Amino acid sequence: MEFNEFEKLINDYMKAEAANDDLFNLYKNSSSNTADVHQGFRRFVKNTELNRQRNQSYMSLSCIGIAFASLLAVLWMALTLKPVNENWISTTTDAGESKDLLLCDGSHLHIGPCSSVVYPETFNRNERKIFATGDIYFEVAGDEKRRFVVSSNGLDVIVHGTEFHLYSFPGLDNQEVELAQGSVSVSLRDEKSEIHLDPGEKLKYNKGLNFILKEKFDSYSFYQQMSGAQILFDNDGLLEITRKLSNRFGNKIVVCDDTLLDQTYFASFINGEGLQEILAVLSKQGGFSVKKVGDDYLLMK
Repeated sequence: MEFNEFEKLINDYMKAEAANDDLFNLYKNSSSNTADVHQGFRRFVKNTELNRQRNQSYMSLSCIGIAFASLLAVLWMALTLKPVNENWISTTTDAGESKDLLLCDGSHLHIGPCSSVVYPETFNRNERKIFATGDIYFEVAGDEKRRFVVSSNGLDVIVHGTEFHLYSFPGLDNQEVELAQGSVSVSLRDEKSEIHLDPGEKLKYNKGLNFILKEKFDSYSFYQQMSGAQILFDNDGLLEITRKLSNRFGNKIVVCDDTLLDQTYFASFINGEGLQEILAVLSKQGGFSVKKVGDDYLLMK
């Protein structure tokens, strides 16, 4: 089964178009530890069951994507790598949560909200390979003999020693790689192409539109975003924006009218604005209204 088929099955489950048995068989076949299969699957279903019958726009914005992303990464690992006698570890974050991770080779990862990383306890002698989804900043330790590879949703970032930012969530077409230091090559499997980045360059890739753009970015703004001091939307669609805001603030944001998803937005927030303030600014730009229901926000025409 190809990775796209895995992704489709899980998307179908989230929309209540696939049965528990279908997903369990997939989960069981991908697990390297049979003792944990039933417990892991029950945990996944518990995290998703209350939300799976809601509309796809809502699902893409909620942080049940943590379990979704983690499962996809494990399935992808089982499909493409097939490790032998290696212990693999999974680290995930919740909405509004960040974690720092130190790998065995000295590489440091800053893992943003609603993200997932699957990595081996020890790297082999030929290559350092991990699997990641979400919003993650990498500081990769140099190693001339072993390249470092990050696989994420159809792209591979290939490095030796460098600092870069990855934005790549399952279920969203837009992916970004931003290079701060060193050099990387980004391999796009669907496009069968490899693109080299120099420091200060960003790669934007939209799988759905078959759109690839390499451009320069502002270093000051980049580090402001990485530190959390700035929230920047650069020609982002509303689905992308609400996903970022939901991850950052931990609130569910529901786009109630699909016609709102067509517009893109340019906005920067540098004064510590809260979620309600940000949505108020965007609503004026996009011509929609915002309704707060409990801790949730509804965006309507």
